[in-house]
Formats: sequence, structure tokens, C-alpha cells
Amino acid sequence: MKPDFVINNDLIIDTKWKSATYHGKTRYQQSDIYQMYAYVTAYKDANRCILLYPKQEEETDLPI
Repeated sequence: MKPDFVINNDLIIDTKWKSATYHGKTRYQQSDIYQMYAYVTAYKDANRCILLYPKQEEETDLPI
């Protein structure tokens, strides 16, 4: 298990190559959230973990 980016063992970034929105609605897959949880438990020094999605064609406020 290896995230896409680990910065100073403090920040984990996992890139996704799919859209976070579908027909104007935010949709996160539960498997992506579980994967983030696995990363932060495996990397004990990590304080933050970010899901990074590609640019959306329409602007949408996504939850934090």
C-alpha cells in the first residue's frame, strides 16, 4: 500500500482520475474513504490526508 504522494511524512495525497461530481452532485466512493483511513493509520506521522480530483468542468463547492 503506497499513496501517490507523501510529503515530509506529514501530508498524504491520493490522486483520483475520476470526477468527484456526477450530474451536479458530489459523489465520493466509500472505498476511497477507506483507502484514506488505511493510509493515515499506516503512516503514523501523517496529520492530513487529501483526495485530489481532476479539475471539474463546472465549479462546485466540495465538502472538506
